[in-house]
Amino acid sequence: MLAGAGTLCQDNFDLPYSLGPIIMALCLIITTLYGLQGITTANLIITPLLTIIIIIISLYSLSHHQLSLSSINLPPQTTDLPAPHWLLGSLLYLSYNLVMSASVLAPLGSCITQRPARILGSIAGGLLLMLLAGLITIVVMVHYPQSLDYEIPMLYIASSQHTLHQTSFIFIFITAIYTTGLASLYGCATKLITTTGLSTKYSLLILITLSLIFSHVGFADLIAIIFPIFGYATLWFTCKLLYLSIVTK
Repeated sequence: MLAGAGTLCQDNFDLPYSLGPIIMALCLIITTLYGLQGITTANLIITPLLTIIIIIISLYSLSHHQLSLSSINLPPQTTDLPAPHWLLGSLLYLSYNLVMSASVLAPLGSCITQRPARILGSIAGGLLLMLLAGLITIVVMVHYPQSLDYEIPMLYIASSQHTLHQTSFIFIFITAIYTTGLASLYGCATKLITTTGLSTKYSLLILITLSLIFSHVGFADLIAIIFPIFGYATLWFTCKLLYLSIVTK
């Protein structure tokens, strides 16, 4: 996430790459110090805005392009993929996001005593994510192959529409980096604190320092390396969670 902030800072604001990770790291530390309440409040504000802007950009793009089955029937690429089959790739992506969200959803779930509220919230959140992911996928495929030449395809698409759309997407991309970084930092810091007994401030300092160092590998390179590895590692977690949910019923 810090690498994404650096790429955005360099490519869209003509500022030094290192400035993006540093500013984002400071924002993450400040919010995480407020605990789960700070993270929940940030998501309550940012998620509706992110949803609205993505829907607007997607519908605007689809309204100016004739959508047909041929436009989304893309030829296979020769590039290396993170998984040998699309189904396995989908499971890796699912596992990655499930573990990322679990670091926040697990403690949040204990604060919500009504089981129906937890179930309905999970279903609503899942459906919303499916809608947004589907829209983004279709729009990127409609703009194929030009969209795949950019590290952030949706930003390229928004830039080709209207200055307001470009500015809006830059804003939501920054906030998406911010909320994802919050979940990551909170989960890692909580584990580090319980394992080592370090204070919250020292744990955050260690994690942010390491993240700042590795952020200079680059956004696209980190995604290509870490996402598949983390997906394979967390696939076991997903299978075990599914198994336990069936057994305990």
